[in-house]
Amino acid sequence: MESEWLSVLSKNVIPFAALALLIHPSTSHLFVNRVFWTFCAYLKAASALPQLRVMQNTKGNGGDQI
Repeated sequence: MESEWLSVLSKNVIPFAALALLIHPSTSHLFVNRVFWTFCAYLKAASALPQLRVMQNTKGNGGDQI
């Protein structure tokens, strides 16, 4: 269980946090708020990828069956 958590942490959280520190929007908000907002946007975008993969795989196997 612990190795699974470390895998998720090392593959998702740490790279997105580093990317958010480097690339974030320029707004009038505090720096920390901009970085956290960007981190959440990156994490949300990446979390949708497995769902898109499943949708693409089921598209060729009959379509609209849920």
